[in-house]
Amino acid sequence: MLDSTDLSAPAAAGSIPDRILTIFEVVALTSLSRASIYRGMAEGWFPQQTRLSPGRVGWPASTIARWLRERAGTSTRPARPPSRRRRR
Repeated sequence: MLDSTDLSAPAAAGSIPDRILTIFEVVALTSLSRASIYRGMAEGWFPQQTRLSPGRVGWPASTIARWLRERAGTSTRPARPPSRRRRR
């Protein structure tokens, strides 16, 4: 499984500068479902994928890391009101 610390590690000289993440890795890092990721791309609040070949897409690790940093400490949902149900 991919560790989020892998995203912030600098690339070594002469290596590929940015790793491409699969949908499965993006799901694991963001805790979003595949449907939420694709809906987020359509609505503009999640980064767009990069087409690698006719049947392959991915997200640059730096793009997902930046998105996670920007989202840290923010919430898109309003605070939930207290439940009116009685506890038994």
